[in-house]
Amino acid sequence: MARSAAFPLLPFWLCLLALCQMTACRTAVLPASSLAKAVPVEPSAPTRTVKGESTLTQHVQREVKQHPGEAGFYAIRSGVNALGLRLALIDRARTSIDLQYYIWKSDTAGQLLESRLLAAADRGVKVRLLLDDVGIKPSDSYLRILDSHPNIEVRVFNPLSLRTLPKLGFLLEFHRVNRRMHNKSLTVDGQLTVIGGRNVGDEYFEARQDMDHDDLDVLVVGPPVPEVTHSYNLYWNSPAAAPAALLTWTGPTSDDLPLLRKQLAQHEAQMKGTAYYRALMENPFRDWPRTPARLLWGQARVYCDPPEKADVWAGPSTPHLMPQLIPLADKTHKELFIVSAYFIPGKDGMKYLKKLRQRGIRVVVFTNSLSSTEVPWVHCGYAKYRKPLLRMGVELHEAKPNASLISRSPTGARRAGLRGSSGASLHAKTFVADRHRAFIGSLNFDPRSLNLNTELGMVFENQELGTRMAQAIDEHLKTDSYKLQLEGNRLVWVTLENGKEVRYLDEPATTWSKRLFIRTVALLPIESQL
Repeated sequence: MARSAAFPLLPFWLCLLALCQMTACRTAVLPASSLAKAVPVEPSAPTRTVKGESTLTQHVQREVKQHPGEAGFYAIRSGVNALGLRLALIDRARTSIDLQYYIWKSDTAGQLLESRLLAAADRGVKVRLLLDDVGIKPSDSYLRILDSHPNIEVRVFNPLSLRTLPKLGFLLEFHRVNRRMHNKSLTVDGQLTVIGGRNVGDEYFEARQDMDHDDLDVLVVGPPVPEVTHSYNLYWNSPAAAPAALLTWTGPTSDDLPLLRKQLAQHEAQMKGTAYYRALMENPFRDWPRTPARLLWGQARVYCDPPEKADVWAGPSTPHLMPQLIPLADKTHKELFIVSAYFIPGKDGMKYLKKLRQRGIRVVVFTNSLSSTEVPWVHCGYAKYRKPLLRMGVELHEAKPNASLISRSPTGARRAGLRGSSGASLHAKTFVADRHRAFIGSLNFDPRSLNLNTELGMVFENQELGTRMAQAIDEHLKTDSYKLQLEGNRLVWVTLENGKEVRYLDEPATTWSKRLFIRTVALLPIESQL
């Protein structure tokens, strides 16, 4: 009765929502013109503002000259080292810092980065911060305070128009704002870049007790770095990138920036006595090149979606990242590892994987289990493909919820989060072909990454890197995953616990209500949005 009584009021509620959007207070609405604005196009290399070259830059330039035509790279598995590396690069920047992220939180990791970025800007370094609007946790006023620094500029990609009621704004503009910038990169002095799957938040850097998103980054020098900068500038100068000054009508006062600087300094001072902070300062690149961290060298190429992919009117002709990667996968001869936090192959993906299997290629997929996934909705889309995948001979593994999946010390030994973690979730996005060719980036193997969000990644050709990554994945599969098997038409999850084989006939570590919810939602036609 309640539902039937509500339906006659639907036109009223729709009119009310439209009225709210049109009459919202002036401080709450971002002018639509900002989404098609004309902003100054910046050169690919920001103006040098600090005299002299850093020891780090000089070392990089020498190494690049010794390896003409090749890229140098170093994979970062440990979350602690991943944040420590970012802090070290920012501290040693001399000319420019470009950052592009999907999620940015003002938690421990976010505040440490913000503090170091302000210090770099105070030294005269040009800082550009490009963030996706939906993933931003700092407020608009907070971003405007950062943006008020003469050497810091902040832009927000594909912003919601209704600023004070973001959830309502998302519903009203769903067709447009459903497309997000999922890219992640940090580029320093035009000489070094860090790309991968990590956002900015404590769960990505082993800094939370209750959650650990295991991921993979890579530090890169050489020819790919200008390509990343070029991609960054395409997004920075895109009409969809709104300057922070447009986010609110009230600008910061003269006291706001000094107060923020003081608050961030106090936060870091409180952190200095912790084991976590000491570990950040001891990362392999803190005093590089005086530390033993060794770059691997080989061919590398950047693959990136254009910012127009986020334009709902761009149409299917807009080039996407995945079609560019297919020819590389076609070169696989023996073995293909796919690691993806969210894995929904779809009909086309299933056809492609079937072709690989028909060629005799071993295909191994590692993704989240229902108990470890951060987004159960995605699991709904994935679950229906498990039996067909197993029948065609794909090896399927799902992550355990309390395992340390990717984070390892440089020696390969397990490195648990220094603050501990009661829940782990696989967040890495990579593939390794024939233990020689590897992709590291932000691309998940799901419809959202393929068709809706923009993505960034890099393909490396190096036997040592490929072998290391494949061996690490193999080790994780033995200890940190459930291996799926088919017995008749029934799924079975097999794993080792205390040295003994254990078999589960239902989704491990889940309740019956959660499993029922997933099976029910899986019936909905929502796969294209997952």
